[in-house]
Amino acid sequence: ALSLVFCSVLTELDSKAQAVTQYPLLTFIQSKSANAGPGVHSPIDAMTPERYYQLEHGVASASQEEKETLAKDIAILRSRKRNVVFIVLESVGSRQLLENGVPRKDVAPFLHSQLDRAIIFDNLPTVFPGSTRSHVALTTGGRTLTWGSVYTTLPYQYAGQTLVSAFRDAGRPTALYSAGGLNFENLNMFYANLGYDMRFDADTLPEADRRAEETHSWGVDERYVADKALDWAKSVQKPFFLTYLNVITHHPYGAPSDYASPFPGGDNLSKYNSAIHFTDSVIGKMVDDLKATGLADDTMLFIVGDHGEAFGDIHDGNYLHKGNLYEENIRDFLMIVDLAGEIEPLQTSIASSVADVMPTILDTQSIAPANDVVGQSLFSPDYTERMAFFQKNSEPEKWGLRDGKWKFIIGKVGSQDPELFDLEADPNEQVNLAAQYPERIPGYVNRISNWYVQTNDGFVERLKGFEYQGNRGLTLAEIAEPGPKRIAIGRKRNHVAFEPLAGPVNPEEDIVVWTHGPAYPDTRDIRYVFTSPSQHKNAVMFRYSKEWSEAWLHEDRTGPREEGDWQVELFDGDKSIMETRFTVSADAPLYRSFLDMTPGIREISVGVKKEDDDFHILQAFNPQENVAVLVQGVPFAEDRRLDFLWIAPDDSFESFYFMQKAGWDSSWVFRTPTGPMTPGTWRVEIWMDGQFQIGKDFAVTADAPVFLPIADSVTGNRTNM
Repeated sequence: ALSLVFCSVLTELDSKAQAVTQYPLLTFIQSKSANAGPGVHSPIDAMTPERYYQLEHGVASASQEEKETLAKDIAILRSRKRNVVFIVLESVGSRQLLENGVPRKDVAPFLHSQLDRAIIFDNLPTVFPGSTRSHVALTTGGRTLTWGSVYTTLPYQYAGQTLVSAFRDAGRPTALYSAGGLNFENLNMFYANLGYDMRFDADTLPEADRRAEETHSWGVDERYVADKALDWAKSVQKPFFLTYLNVITHHPYGAPSDYASPFPGGDNLSKYNSAIHFTDSVIGKMVDDLKATGLADDTMLFIVGDHGEAFGDIHDGNYLHKGNLYEENIRDFLMIVDLAGEIEPLQTSIASSVADVMPTILDTQSIAPANDVVGQSLFSPDYTERMAFFQKNSEPEKWGLRDGKWKFIIGKVGSQDPELFDLEADPNEQVNLAAQYPERIPGYVNRISNWYVQTNDGFVERLKGFEYQGNRGLTLAEIAEPGPKRIAIGRKRNHVAFEPLAGPVNPEEDIVVWTHGPAYPDTRDIRYVFTSPSQHKNAVMFRYSKEWSEAWLHEDRTGPREEGDWQVELFDGDKSIMETRFTVSADAPLYRSFLDMTPGIREISVGVKKEDDDFHILQAFNPQENVAVLVQGVPFAEDRRLDFLWIAPDDSFESFYFMQKAGWDSSWVFRTPTGPMTPGTWRVEIWMDGQFQIGKDFAVTADAPVFLPIADSVTGNRTNM
């Protein structure tokens, strides 16, 4: 979300101090994906994962009989390689699908019918009550981002082991089929970077096909996608690995109009149950098709949810999923179905986590997880029941853990309101025992804090080419108090991530001051003091909302900066929070001058852009990519025609024009392709009134992943120049 904030100049300490003007605007971009410290004043001590994952007050719950059954079953499953169908149900957790640890017969009759060939783990807390972070943790075996932003991290390829890379390295064909569009919170970029041999989701369909198959705004008919997935499965070498994602169980729920649901009500819960019933029938049809093609006896289903869904029936005001950390929001499950029916069935509430899903799947196929995978195979004789951690970043931000039968939740900042529940005696979390065990709170917060910091660091250090903005992450000491903790000088262009500037800054550079840190529990006025090399000062007040964790302050000026060393210092009242320094030099490159007010194009970037998503700059493009150009500049006073020239490696070219509207300082334009691009170095040029304006080279290679195929949305008007 982009918020435009007008700030007041506090003092004119410098005769050259400048007031904040309306253009360029002082801007703040709100990020809810990077937040929070606990606000606890007790020391936060560094702990190793072995220590903070160890149960403290909880005890292991697995019985000897359960361990023996799991040992027999894994021996059977490892006896031969099988096809793996990994099904992730949208907004469906243990509390929604299961009753007494097994699928509800009324909402999931097919899955209920598979009990005699199924192993069900019903007690896997997810790390976050939302899709993207949960999908990441399921795929990586527990690594995900906590305070990091999905928009700045997920464009980078995860280099650690994943479900996809493990099966690919084992020589298995891999595919992802999703009935939902994945273009939200950068989940599409995460999946595109995983390297599936085949990737299909609703956003990759041509617009006409999507409209024809649409069930609701989040995606298309699951029957249509499941049929495509089975066509792929029948055509590839066996055994294969197939990921299937449903969508209709996402709000606003409901089954397709031609589906006879046993839940005819129009209320949300009835529509939700209808949606689960419909998805259950789709899974049943997939199995029937596998049987018809002779694949069933060599296929296993692994079914999980990404998170739960709430309907206000257990906790007042708890609806949907992101708002709370109660069991209906975060308790997940893993149902393993051996379609050959060779295993001994089992239902267990062993305390595990979604981190265990990936190594458990690999274990059944005799594929070893990497040594640095967080989770454990639930079949391992050495399996150790551990702490499970989770957090949410909606207001008010909270985090928590499960310690055996104990469930702990606390606010990160502000009013913390600790909650402690005995899930065995109180499975619906109605009796808060925190006041009876106050001594547990500091130790639990300490463990959560360590998990929160180390999990994010462990995830991003495995992202190829990623570097923290400000050149570092958050530390344990820093998350204990709200407010800015990292600072950098750089550029911020519309629709593009913040870019730190390395080295000296040109006197005319249009810079911003970037800050990031745990969100304040209340609105706070922060004073920025700019000190020039000659010690002239200019102070600007910036108002931080309680929801803000990441901010960009635009330092507006009417004249060039003095050359030499500058300082920017932040104050909360009279308390100095942090500072940074930068050097101004006329020899530094100039990217965009704040003094340049002449209308015209100043910068172009090449990347990918979905119309309701941020623009992502890429270093290389797949031939099938629907490439877009982001055009930035000073707005024209009237509509102007921009002619785009796309020059291929063999010097052939395509051309079309785009009408840049009056007042626009940025726009994005697709290539409007007639076919895939030839590998090699391409160039895009912009011309206006027959005069060259600006150009950019970019690389095309078959090794690059596809984010938005050329069949997707097309913008612009094609014509010959």
